[in-house]
Amino acid sequence: MKRLHLFRLFALSFALGAAANIFGQQIQFIAIDYPGADADRFRSADEPSIGGLTGSSRPEAMSARLLLLLAIHAFAMSAELDRLVARAKSLVEEIRECDVVILRDPLDLLPYLLRLGYNRQVALATIAEVRHLAEFTINHHFPIFVNAGSPHTQRILRSWQEGQFPEEAARVMAADLFHEYLHAAKGREECDAIRGHLTLLKRWRDEDLLHIAGPYIEAKASELRRMGCQPE
Repeated sequence: MKRLHLFRLFALSFALGAAANIFGQQIQFIAIDYPGADADRFRSADEPSIGGLTGSSRPEAMSARLLLLLAIHAFAMSAELDRLVARAKSLVEEIRECDVVILRDPLDLLPYLLRLGYNRQVALATIAEVRHLAEFTINHHFPIFVNAGSPHTQRILRSWQEGQFPEEAARVMAADLFHEYLHAAKGREECDAIRGHLTLLKRWRDEDLLHIAGPYIEAKASELRRMGCQPE
């Protein structure tokens, strides 16, 4: 599984990298026509260029290529997160058909809130409130939102891409989504959702399907105690 993910990422990066190289060469050619390029156009062959820059290494072209490569990297990571979420949903029957929306940027939540009748000021305040959350729902309704930029989501994604047990990373994500499912589909409040989350983690641990469950179980148990919830 890990090798397959790495191969897909490598193939995607290679293909897009080739496109970036071609596009970068086009940018370099266009850079010749930038304002101020005339002096270079008529420079003799043995005259050094200013600052050692030639048409193939102009700052404008280099900056454009860097931006393109950053965009390619972001696209590759986005595709991997899509695959991770799809795999996570497939692991729990209750969430297989759930509506899950991946927010690439917290501000992507704004259109949803406006459609729900939030005014812009309240919507922006809500985004500021939830931007640190990895997964959440609005008013206990679908869809389930996944915050792509949260540290928790990024840790799971790195484990999915680079760890020894990518399938277990998907199970951690699946347990998180199940927590939100309990809010949206069952109307459960936070204490009940955490208990359901814990039950799933412990079941997979006992079935030897989630060897990395320990820290997540302890974190959720600690959360129950901190909130004053009754234990399982």
